[in-house]
Amino acid sequence: MESKTSCGGMDHGGCGLLVSVEHGRLKRVKGDVACPHGSAGYLCAKGAALQERLASPERLTRPLRRRGPRGGGAWEEMTWEEALDFVAANLARVREEAGPEAVAFMQGAPKGLEYLALFRFAHAFGSPNVVTPAGVCFMPRVAAGLLTCGFYPLPDYTAGPACILVWGSNVTATNADGVLAATVRRALKKRPKLIVVDPRRTALAARADHWLRLRPGADAALALAMLKVIVEEGRYDHTFVRQWTVGFQDLKSRLTRYSLESLARVTWVPAAEIAAAARSYAANRPACLQWGNALDQLADSVAAARALLILSAICGNLETPGGDVRPPALSLLKGSEFILRPPERGGRPILSHAYPLARSLGFVPYQLAIEAMLTARPYPLKAAYLQGTNPLLTYPEARKAYEALSNLDFVAVADLFLTPTAALADVVLPVATRLEHADLAFYTQPFGRVIARPKVVDPPAGCLSDLAILASLAARLGFGHLFWESEEACLDAILAPAGKDFAQMKEELVLAGAVKYFSYRERGFRTPSGKVEIASSRLADLGQDPLPAPRLDLPAPSRTYPLLFTSAKSPYYFHSANRHLPRLRRREPVPCLELHPETAERYNIKEGDPVLLETPKGKIVQRAKLNPDLHPDVVVASFGWWFPERGPADLYGWEEANLNLLTSAAPPYEPLVGSLPLRGIPCAVSRAD
Repeated sequence: MESKTSCGGMDHGGCGLLVSVEHGRLKRVKGDVACPHGSAGYLCAKGAALQERLASPERLTRPLRRRGPRGGGAWEEMTWEEALDFVAANLARVREEAGPEAVAFMQGAPKGLEYLALFRFAHAFGSPNVVTPAGVCFMPRVAAGLLTCGFYPLPDYTAGPACILVWGSNVTATNADGVLAATVRRALKKRPKLIVVDPRRTALAARADHWLRLRPGADAALALAMLKVIVEEGRYDHTFVRQWTVGFQDLKSRLTRYSLESLARVTWVPAAEIAAAARSYAANRPACLQWGNALDQLADSVAAARALLILSAICGNLETPGGDVRPPALSLLKGSEFILRPPERGGRPILSHAYPLARSLGFVPYQLAIEAMLTARPYPLKAAYLQGTNPLLTYPEARKAYEALSNLDFVAVADLFLTPTAALADVVLPVATRLEHADLAFYTQPFGRVIARPKVVDPPAGCLSDLAILASLAARLGFGHLFWESEEACLDAILAPAGKDFAQMKEELVLAGAVKYFSYRERGFRTPSGKVEIASSRLADLGQDPLPAPRLDLPAPSRTYPLLFTSAKSPYYFHSANRHLPRLRRREPVPCLELHPETAERYNIKEGDPVLLETPKGKIVQRAKLNPDLHPDVVVASFGWWFPERGPADLYGWEEANLNLLTSAAPPYEPLVGSLPLRGIPCAVSRAD
């Protein structure tokens, strides 16, 4: 039997799927050519591996309880009743002894409703501390949109942009932020001008009219340099700037502080190339912005994103057909009602209270949680519930994460596999994955649509969905009435304001609003001034610089650490996931370190050699992959690598190739959302003997 659904969990997802099920098992997955939300039959390597993922013999199918020391690899099976009772009893004990804020609820990259359900559970439990990667993934750009124009802009590929500015995004290899690779591919067939900002020569960069090979981490400086060219040469939309912006003259004055040549030196992009790209962007309207996660991993992440939004605004691209549009509103259960109000208790605020936008958006940057676990400042964390996250691979300065989790009173992990992080838990709960339960993509995200993910196959007998696990724990902890009896009941509640239920969504698959162009002409922008705030009044009220200012004192190479390293997303893996799957391991069997042939020759390194990559924080080994398009002073490391085949004796080889052993969790942090710099880190390489 063939069924329609949508992908999720192998990436941020959204592509339409046709799946065949025989005798209760997934037999075949292919792209849905007739997908109603635009993927047009596209299926990436990760989506093609869904069958292997669901049927993996490495999947957990029974709850496990630790025997012996943490990380020792000894487990005993439990029934679900025993496991749920055990987790609930320990969470209740910590709440009684140290207060509910002493429990951290930790979430990885959101894949569906499990993300918001964890907020709901934490808030009902009494803890404001939901720890997420939001500070280095997506939220800096969301915050920039709210501050600058009052919304998160979407690239309008449907109306046909004349220019596409791709910045820190490899969208045709990895879907993200509600934009599907197939959508971008269709837009490119009309041959718009293409500007790509990326240290690597991606497939998009290879076909670009302008490829700006940026120094990793210098995004804000490059955005200011492009603004300087456009403003000082008068290439902006004078009418829009005069009628619909505030602070333009302040920006113009600020830009006189910098010469184009000084900014170019920071970015490593020649001034002539910056000027040519800026002029092309300004001349080819409408232009849309396809930005990505690389912008979020900076100590000036919000400033960089604000500078790009200002670039879009002054060139007349906001809410323009083919430009950067306001997401249409949907009539759904409000996100604030779904996650409940965060608890308000005297003396123990959310751990991110010093970062005003992280506080208002309700998340804790992960380095703040690890610090509280280690130092008990501003107050102790005693326990953690982890859901779909692997901090030993994905948190900066990973040895701190190892030490912090190892020292907690109680750790529970819900996951598909035994990961290095799960191996440190007191109890591991096996979860159902996508296609094994009903779900809804993009709910509460500013993409103007939601996509149904109907269940197509039953999970293994010993697995439950994250939502079902949380509902069962809530019942044991006294707030089960705040959860639903099933995923479908939850989805029905979300869809009710739209006059729909999930049974209808299974057939329709997508609920989308209609984009309205130039709506600001009727109602203004959702900012205090009603205009695009080049100089932000909200930032001024917070005592912050109201204009975007780049960091110019970026970490510099030295004699000891003469190179800079960054990372790039793999088209075959989603962060640290999927290394169990033979289909994907054949495509990318080992972690590779990309470096320029001149750099390799300098250090006597040849293609395929083991390379020692070192920073002041540690050393790892990855395999050399020569890339003549890189800057000779930049190397690109593989992210998220561990080795499931190694077994639990050394936590699955988590230290061998893990680039987060080299990153730092120390300040500087972005002052609004707590981002920290994860790109452009001084390093050294040598051949590993």
